[in-house]
Order: sequence, then structure tokens, then C-alpha cells
Amino acid sequence: EFKLAFHHEKQWRDNQKKGVIRMDDEVFRAIEDGHLFRESLRPRYKPMKVPPFAWSKDEMGGYVKVRTPFISKPTPDQEQALSTADMDEFYDCFNAINQQSYLINGKILPVLKILWDTGGNEIGIPSRNNRPMPAKPVDIEKDMDKLKAWKAEAHDIKVTGQRIEFMQKIKLAEELLEEGEPFYLPHQICFRGRAYPIPLYLHPQGDDITRALLLFGDEREVTERGYYWIRIQACNMWGMDKVSLSARNKWALDNMDQILAWAKDPLQDNGWMEADEPAQFLAACMALAYPDIAKHFPCQIDGSLNGLQHLTATGKCEQGAKVVNLLPSTPDDMPEDAYIDVADNVFNQVKRDAEGGHPTAMWVLPYMQEHGRYLVKQPVMTRWYGVTRIGAREQVRDKLKKLEVPRDKLY
Repeated sequence: EFKLAFHHEKQWRDNQKKGVIRMDDEVFRAIEDGHLFRESLRPRYKPMKVPPFAWSKDEMGGYVKVRTPFISKPTPDQEQALSTADMDEFYDCFNAINQQSYLINGKILPVLKILWDTGGNEIGIPSRNNRPMPAKPVDIEKDMDKLKAWKAEAHDIKVTGQRIEFMQKIKLAEELLEEGEPFYLPHQICFRGRAYPIPLYLHPQGDDITRALLLFGDEREVTERGYYWIRIQACNMWGMDKVSLSARNKWALDNMDQILAWAKDPLQDNGWMEADEPAQFLAACMALAYPDIAKHFPCQIDGSLNGLQHLTATGKCEQGAKVVNLLPSTPDDMPEDAYIDVADNVFNQVKRDAEGGHPTAMWVLPYMQEHGRYLVKQPVMTRWYGVTRIGAREQVRDKLKKLEVPRDKLY
């Protein structure tokens, strides 16, 4: 049967009706499938089956045949500095990161595949099928509320790139799980000295689903102390990460029957999807239910405002150490939160200005009251990495924009 590959349509663009050429959905899917097929013909930068070569002053490390630079996109000055610096201790640390092996979580992968096969649109999994773009209202440019609603609806539909990335992720996870052997992730550093995995799709710096798919390759017997930290991990991923460790542990113990039920049959009872990080939460539930998962399970311990932590530790500043949780504490202590400290100070200042009649303070006060930590977090975090006043202003502006602050007030 003959079918049109393209369709000529009239659509509203820039407040007027214009003729557009739209590709047929079936042709679009064929092109997508072709990309996926071609990417598998000559794969590059996949995880390694053997430990990456060790880096040293005299030897390149990482991949065996596909050579990658130690620093991603280095400048000549950086290359010169690298050639003359004493890097032995840094190489030892970096090689230790490269030597960590991983496995695929065989309990989580089937759940993700079923959710995908039944349409997606759950726990960060993109929609499996294309959906038609919503019609753009005629008077949309004159009505900001209509424009926002249309953009929000259209944004939810534009998931093509996310879908391809998810499919690649699942395909790679299936391959690695079928092989059954540990794999390794060679890294590079950026000019700041931060280490980043080179392989795409599956690495510990990925999103919620990606992290849930990964287990450590080496096996350890899990003690009660180990299960304690897995319970903490479960509580953190549920979203209770701002209370004391004792409270987190108690929450997991109090909800253990439900946690085990979710682990045993996650598709029957999907209450676990309400977690802040649902895939990682389910992975923690499964670690508590299955000893073979627990033996390989990675528990995450997040830093508190890392840049300030480093400066505080280097300067041995007791006042700063308290703010970023570097002082000794007990499991019953509430964790410090420097972002809330800053947000409270900013809120008090804005409140005083609003009471004094300052027009900007008056309209921004409710946003600070409800979203203060969200608004200040990025500038507070990046202050220690050299953010400028202009950069910090743009960060706050972007956050206010996501809170749908009227455009004329953003600047």
C-alpha cells in the first residue's frame, strides 16, 4: 500500500496560520529504529570486560584499543601542566576508581522492561509511543496562561531523545546481564579534576533508573551494620533524607512488611512508585528482601555542600565544619542543612524589605517562603566553584522561571 512519507498541514505559528511539512509517524519510527541499529554496528566507549589499563606518568590508561585522553578536551596549558606535575598520588586514586567492577541488577531490569512494554510514562520511563502535539490556540501569544499551559503539555510530549536513551540503556543492560560477568567503567577527568565515566547510558552518575540498575561486581557478606545502611538508603530514596539516621532506620523497620511486599511483587503493588527516587528505592527494597542482591548492593553517602566541605576541612574551621556535617555526631542528631540556613537569612531580609514597601520584595516573598531552599541551593553550591554574581543571578532567574513567575518580573 502506498503511503505518504510527508504531510502538508496548516498550523498556527507566530500568531498566524502557516503551511508546514510534517513527517509521517511511521517514517519517523523507521528512522529511529535505524539509528538504534547503526549504533550497534560499531560500538564505541562501552563498558570494559577487563579492568581498564592503569594510568601513570609514562603509560596511558583506560581502554585497551580506543585511546582517550586523561583530561577531556585539555588546553595546551593544561597538557603542559600535566606533563610537569607530580601526579603519582592522583593516579593511584584515579586508578582505584577505574578498578571498581559492576554487575546489572537482575531483579530490577525485568520490572523496567515490563513498565516500558506496557507503555512507559512511569517512574521516569518515557512514553513508549509518539503522541500528537497539542493544537496551538489562535490567541496564545496574547494570553500568558494559555501559553504556559500549551508549553507544559507540549514539553511532556517531546520525549523522543529520552526514549532512544532509555532503549539504549535497557539494551546494554540486557547484554551485560546475559554475559553475567563483572564489567568496568573507565573514567576521564575534567580540568577541575573531577572524574567522569566515559561509557554512556550505564554509570553511577546517571539518573534514578540508571543507578538502580547497577550493583557492585565484588561480593561482601552483609552484617547487621550493612543492613542498617541499606535501610538508611531505602529511607533516603523514599524522600526522608533530612531527618536523623535513627529516625530513618526506624521508618524502614516500621515499614518492613510493606518494603518486602514491594520487593517481592512490585507490579502487583506499585506504592513504591510514590518515592522521590522510585527505581533506587525499589532496588533498596530488593536488597532488604534478597541476600544475593544485598551482597552486591551499593549504598550512597552524599556530601553536604561539597565545595565548602573541602575548604572547611583544609582550613580546619570548626564553625564551617558544623554547617557541613564534618563534626562528630550521633545517629539521633538532625543533619545540618546549609542551604536552609541561607534560605532563612534571605527570607528574613526579603520580609523586612517587603514590610518596608519594596515592590520586588513584596511579590517575591511568597516564593521565598514556599521555595526558599530550592531558589538558593544552586548559587550557594556553586559559590565555592567561582560562580559570578551574574551567573548566580541567572541561576535564581531560571528557578523562578520554572516556578512560573510572570516573565515581566523575572529580571
